[in-house]
Amino acid sequence: MDNLQPSTTQPRSLLRPRAPHSYKPQNMLLRDKAHFMPCHENRQMAETQWQLLPPECHQNRSFLDTLLAVHQEIYQKFLVDAPLVNSRIGFHLYAYRRTSRWRTVLILTPWMMSRLLFPEQDPHIRIPEGWSGEDRGDTEYQALGPTLRLGWSGNYMEAHLNYHTKLGHYLLQPITLDLRGYSTSSEVIQARNSLIRNLERNITLMPLAG
Repeated sequence: MDNLQPSTTQPRSLLRPRAPHSYKPQNMLLRDKAHFMPCHENRQMAETQWQLLPPECHQNRSFLDTLLAVHQEIYQKFLVDAPLVNSRIGFHLYAYRRTSRWRTVLILTPWMMSRLLFPEQDPHIRIPEGWSGEDRGDTEYQALGPTLRLGWSGNYMEAHLNYHTKLGHYLLQPITLDLRGYSTSSEVIQARNSLIRNLERNITLMPLAG
């Protein structure tokens, strides 16, 4: 797809809640004020308020098309004039994987590079107050939702909860929130290869109910 052209209007910042930085692997495990959420493997557990991907995203192509369209919409609606945005980067998807338990994809946008995780079944992760689908609805975009520290079999992984009406709930692991120093998407990927490999290892270990 074609990259969007930079805006010529005055900038305004809607990226929240943290200043731009790149996450380091060791910092992804231990951060203050994280909600600890165990990843359960019990089939009999009651369902949570987690909203899965809608039926129209069942096919891989429709899911990926929707994912890109949602982020283009976010850009145009909230971030087109934001000072931390690098419109030269465009919108790109990498390393999409789908198993019986998770869909994972690396997404690069003009404001963030991150890994997104979409469960295929209810993950039995408690939704923090104010983050149900009904609460979020069409509220203003928040780049990073509540921090969840997920634990299973002695392993831990940190991710942010996020929600969009067209995608349901999903987990987001930021790789970098400041893309201003890059000229192309290839530069970003090359600079973040080691962290991408670390995230890949963690998701390989992570279970889900069922």
